[in-house]
Amino acid sequence: MKRIYLLTSALVLSLNIWAQSVDVENDEILEAGQAIARIEKEGCGAFSHSCNFYISDLSGSQLITVVGADLKDPDRASSGNPDGKVSFLRISFTGRDEIAEIRNPSLMATRAKDVAKSIIKAKLIKDGKLDESAVNNFIRANGTRFTDREKQLHPTTIIINNK
Repeated sequence: MKRIYLLTSALVLSLNIWAQSVDVENDEILEAGQAIARIEKEGCGAFSHSCNFYISDLSGSQLITVVGADLKDPDRASSGNPDGKVSFLRISFTGRDEIAEIRNPSLMATRAKDVAKSIIKAKLIKDGKLDESAVNNFIRANGTRFTDREKQLHPTTIIINNK
């Protein structure tokens, strides 16, 4: 019993040591207590998934825009979610046409800290600017699966009248 307790304690301690410490204070994203970027939010109310977040470097140059959105997918409908609502974040990068989409980590209102954790976990910011390699990998790995599904559910029809 004593060995199990010691083993469990060691495991929990090692996980805490390796866990990234991410916080948001005074509109700054802090990693291990060091400010690495600024984050501003817009349109974020109580229980709002459709917030906009603007992440910039410490001098104020725009790096990343994060927009919260919802998709109603009948294939994901359940008794607890009759509309099949899926909340996701669309992430765009300054100077790039490609975007990435990830599942919204918040079950309620989207918080700046949740967005910051997603950005830090993907290592998108390095030395105060976008890490191009990490951004490329992030876009490739995540793609636009929610927007693609929306287009599949609601295709756009164009009618051309040739007279």
